[in-house]
Amino acid sequence: MTTPTTSPAVRRQLTAILTACPELAAVQAHVSAFADLMTQRRGRDLEKWVTAASSQPLLRSFADGLL
Repeated sequence: MTTPTTSPAVRRQLTAILTACPELAAVQAHVSAFADLMTQRRGRDLEKWVTAASSQPLLRSFADGLL
């Protein structure tokens, strides 16, 4: 899996969106952390990620289903 490249204009738009919506920013941070877990094969950290991500209503069902 590779990290996609994003243009500066798209990064600025994403930053503005995440700044305007803290809930979405929190979800994005958890999704990014999950991607890091998978790409770096850090399964030992999965339970800790699930505990943290379960605090987000939009991720709770996904996170709880992993264990």
